[in-house]
Amino acid sequence: MTCEACDQMLSSDAPVPHEGLRPLQKPKKLRPLGRRPVLVEAFRCQVCGANWIRESDPGRGSHPEWVCLHRASNILDPHAVSAAESPAAQPTGRPAINQRQGEPRDAPTDQFPAAPRLA
Repeated sequence: MTCEACDQMLSSDAPVPHEGLRPLQKPKKLRPLGRRPVLVEAFRCQVCGANWIRESDPGRGSHPEWVCLHRASNILDPHAVSAAESPAAQPTGRPAINQRQGEPRDAPTDQFPAAPRLA
């Protein structure tokens, strides 16, 4: 869920940032393959907690592009939520994957025979 101000940014063709957005880090200049460098900035809404990314092209002077990540903390992994907000991040006292206790993760298998040695 987003607040009313974030909803307005989502529905607008040319979003204007609202007063509740706070920068999370210094702007980063990235150079995507085959494109000119862009300036990327991360913001979080202090009202609803939505994460936003603003991408702008300083050379063109066009309107910046705003991307709402909602509660995700990373654009590359939309399901990643910060550890403080995620109930799944709380320890449960059991292994995170289906693995028997005491069994090594990379147990050798006899599936492939050893390669012969060359002299």
